[in-house]
Amino acid sequence: MRGTPTRRTALAAFAALAGGAAALATACGAQTGTETGAAGGGPQQRDHSGTTLALWGSYGAQEREALLPFYERFAQEQAPGLRTEVQIYTNADFMAKLTAALAGGTGPDFTRFKEYQAIDTAARASTLAVDGLLSREKALKTTDFTSQSIEGSRYKDKLYGVPHHHQFVMLGWNKELFKQAGLNADRPPETVDELREQARRLTPAGGQQWGFRQYEFGPPPREQIFNWFMEFVWRNGGDVFNRDRTRATLDSPEAVQALQILVDMIYADKSTIPPDQQQLGIESGRLGIYMPTGAGVLNLMRTAPDLSFGLGPVPRIKQSATQLQHNTFSIMTNSKLQDLTWRAITFMARDDVMQQWQSEPAISTVPVKKALLDKAPWSDPASGWRPIIDVVKMPGNRSKPHIPDWDEYTEKNIVPFLTEAWRQQKTPKDALTEANRLANAWLDARPRDR
Repeated sequence: MRGTPTRRTALAAFAALAGGAAALATACGAQTGTETGAAGGGPQQRDHSGTTLALWGSYGAQEREALLPFYERFAQEQAPGLRTEVQIYTNADFMAKLTAALAGGTGPDFTRFKEYQAIDTAARASTLAVDGLLSREKALKTTDFTSQSIEGSRYKDKLYGVPHHHQFVMLGWNKELFKQAGLNADRPPETVDELREQARRLTPAGGQQWGFRQYEFGPPPREQIFNWFMEFVWRNGGDVFNRDRTRATLDSPEAVQALQILVDMIYADKSTIPPDQQQLGIESGRLGIYMPTGAGVLNLMRTAPDLSFGLGPVPRIKQSATQLQHNTFSIMTNSKLQDLTWRAITFMARDDVMQQWQSEPAISTVPVKKALLDKAPWSDPASGWRPIIDVVKMPGNRSKPHIPDWDEYTEKNIVPFLTEAWRQQKTPKDALTEANRLANAWLDARPRDR
């Protein structure tokens, strides 16, 4: 199912969410962490004055400010006097800063991680497995979350975080340009063959308008470049690993064909923006179809309110498949406040609380809890969320098949060769053959306990 965001009404719906923070003072929550008072007195909460929980993550400044009231609410309800400090870093700096801190015996009590970063640190015994803690919770279960967010948080059959939110790549299209090209603006391409045909029709001669823009080429050689290509391999019926992720299968016929299709869209169809040219945004009015991230695309309602656009899944080749990436709340083994940290995480993962903070305009993200997918604002047709949530619910979706040291594995061994294929410096077959050789050499050389 696909939907169309309503522009002006959606702005009002998003603005209304800002009132959610005002309800914090009156909202009620379960009281935990009590102690028995002296002289036969009733239960009373322990005073945590002077105690600070440290959370690190790649948040933006506005996200941090939106989150802090919820940690203040946690303190009011469960840990009076507690202060939570949220330290923010850029994606580029986060892991280097964290690794250095952990090596020195310091660092945060918990983090908001990308899922593969939780696994990287789990392999180094720096992240706490939470299976035992979760088993004691009556109001929080793994079945509350999407299967992809739970599967992607596991390492060696143990859970190393509580899912935080989803992100993924989908399809977006300019409805006005569809109409100008004689295409049905409410029916985007469902197959790659249809994508290629519609992209050609959306690319008039002259080079002023393009039919399609691929997600990202680099440089720099980010792991996300491999992730979005991987999805096309899945859609073509292939995979990038064997079942236990001990061997790469990047040179399979399905992978080579998928890369050939993407290269042909650039140089044979001449409908896709080449990697050496400016990558236009859809808000330019000169791009027909592109690959935005779910949630992030809704910023267009604020920045380009008059743009008429649609959202849906990336077209299939042989089958549908979307990589539902996610972030986690993860506890550091260095933390001396693990119990208190766990209570803060379970508070933030409570349905009512998670619904409030995830719908804050400064955060506005895709839920990992299944119950929230059918609640406001995600269920509200005026909000623009419906086509995004429809993609989350599609069959065939998968978690990222990460392994420890994922950045190094992908960015050193694979992404440079994808880039060479996209720039016609190697054929797709030669590029993937070399990537597969290096990837397997890397897998063979890694420590056996990884």
